[in-house]
Amino acid sequence: MDIEMIDRLFESADEWNRYMNEKSHDTVNDFSFQILKEKQLENRVFRNFDFTGAQFEFVSFDGSRFEKCKFENASVLYVSFVGCEFFDCSFSNDKIEHTTFRNTKVLQCMFERIQMLETDVSSCELENCLVIDSYFKKTKVFKSAVYSTEVNRSIMRDININICTFQGVNIARYILHIFGINKTAFADCSFIEGIIRFGKTSRTVFCKSILQDLRVKKHILKECEITQSQMRKLDLKEWCLEETVYEGTHFDSCIWPDMSYRLSMFGSLKTSTHLLVTPVQDISGINPMLRRVVRDSQYLAYIDKKCDNFIKKFFFCCWGATSGYGQSISRLLVTLFGGTVIIAIVGIFKDNIVGKTFNWSEIFQYIFSVFLKVIDIDLVYNITLNQWVIFMAQLFGLIWFGLLIGVVATKLTQLGAD
Repeated sequence: MDIEMIDRLFESADEWNRYMNEKSHDTVNDFSFQILKEKQLENRVFRNFDFTGAQFEFVSFDGSRFEKCKFENASVLYVSFVGCEFFDCSFSNDKIEHTTFRNTKVLQCMFERIQMLETDVSSCELENCLVIDSYFKKTKVFKSAVYSTEVNRSIMRDININICTFQGVNIARYILHIFGINKTAFADCSFIEGIIRFGKTSRTVFCKSILQDLRVKKHILKECEITQSQMRKLDLKEWCLEETVYEGTHFDSCIWPDMSYRLSMFGSLKTSTHLLVTPVQDISGINPMLRRVVRDSQYLAYIDKKCDNFIKKFFFCCWGATSGYGQSISRLLVTLFGGTVIIAIVGIFKDNIVGKTFNWSEIFQYIFSVFLKVIDIDLVYNITLNQWVIFMAQLFGLIWFGLLIGVVATKLTQLGAD
């Protein structure tokens, strides 16, 4: 270590920078294993410095520039980097703790096996960097931007990213555990082979990005958009499909949750909790059978939402109870025979023939014939029911035939689609 360099370092910033300008730009300045505590070293230029094993505690480097410096096995504790710039520096096996980065630029730097603990990063810019085998814990990133950066084999735990921009960032083989991401934009980014657990992402946009081979557990996505992106080899049960917009996104080899709708006995709609909020026609890569299920569920959910009063809700439930929303022939058959029985019983009491001798089979046959508009002339002479009953049977038959035509048309359309 150059004693003169130490003396000059603690002089004014102007004297130090003048001294650095006099030195050759190719000279490596050895500052290894030096200890700096409680020093004010603002607005200084450090070029080609070797900070191997150095320890910095309660040091202010505000306004300084680090160019082609080497930080290896260094300890950075309670250090301030406000308005700084790091250019073409390398960090290896360093521990950065309780440190502040604000209005700082980090350009063309490499981070390998570093630990960043309880550190605040605010209004910073990171560009053309490489991060490998690193560990981040309790780190807060606010109003910062990251461009064209690679992150590999790293762990991020208990971190918060708020109002940030990521562009051209590739993150692979990583763990993201207990985190929060809010009001952040990811463009042309890729997230590959990651483990994502116990986090919340809200009001965040992923555009033209790739999400592949991610294992997700208890991850909340709220008011997010994943647009014009690629979703590959994912289990979507934990992706909160009902809370996220996927417009223009392509899904490839994904495992989908059940998104079919259910019907109660009385025709009320029960949609899946995982039902896509994005119109199914706005996404690609989904197989035709599942696409049909999602389309039907989305359409019925839309109709159900529009039933904003009791009358509309009642008719909607009647539609579901009688025909399974135009899908079930078995429900129509049950409706046919059930309606026949009800109208026949009403007709018996209406014509006051209780206690009289009558043939039950003839009455049901008559009602069924009226219902289907096929009148047996012999039955007309043997049994004469009230005209109101006949009218109701004919009206019921007309409605039933209409529902039958609708179900058959739906089945034929599905068959043609297949």
